[in-house]
Amino acid sequence: MPCTEVLQEAKAAAASSKGGSLISSGATYDDLEKRIEQISDEDPLEKRIQDAELLRDLYVRNGKEDEARKLNDQIKEAKKAVKVVEQPKIDWANPPAELIEDAKKQGLDLTDPVVVQELKRLEREADLDNREEEEQEEEEDSDEVVPWRRYFIFFTVVYIFWCLVDVALTVAPKQPPVPKVQVKPAPPVPGDTETGHSLELESETENVETAMEEELEAHFLCTRFSLKEREMKGRRACG
Repeated sequence: MPCTEVLQEAKAAAASSKGGSLISSGATYDDLEKRIEQISDEDPLEKRIQDAELLRDLYVRNGKEDEARKLNDQIKEAKKAVKVVEQPKIDWANPPAELIEDAKKQGLDLTDPVVVQELKRLEREADLDNREEEEQEEEEDSDEVVPWRRYFIFFTVVYIFWCLVDVALTVAPKQPPVPKVQVKPAPPVPGDTETGHSLELESETENVETAMEEELEAHFLCTRFSLKEREMKGRRACG
């Protein structure tokens, strides 16, 4: 049972100097100390239940949820025992003589089968009502606990699921990597990195220059040959 429900039961208990919840009565710690000093081992069961409720209230105040929950369960069991003592089972088929005499004073004849049958029916109905109340209390307690169970189960399932996914990814055969298509760049044109001119352009330039040199040399030779030829003709004319 969550501590909030224990707190509600503590507040719902009757607040008094002899018993009940001291939380709802707004008691101080001095009141609690006086109450504790009055506790005795010779106290009747009802007084001990009230003292247990006091201790439960202290647990709730101090945030001790587990202790308050356990003690509250013990208080419930003790109250059930008190009900059994207060309402003992009676064998209506063989009632005690004292009970027969008391019933006669009330105008009931316990030796009459019809009266006995009716008393048994009333007793069964009372027991049924008590069982229904107990079952209802247990259902209320379980209703408070079920959401936490559901949350725990939900997160556990999610954790297991992801563990299985991780294992599946680890065990599964790995696909071969897709080969990357490498685009080879065009081979660079060899040339002088400083000038940026290609060797082909340089070779063409050199060829042009060589041809020009050859033409100039041929022209120069022709010019020299013409000059020599004129010089020789002049000498011949002079001679």
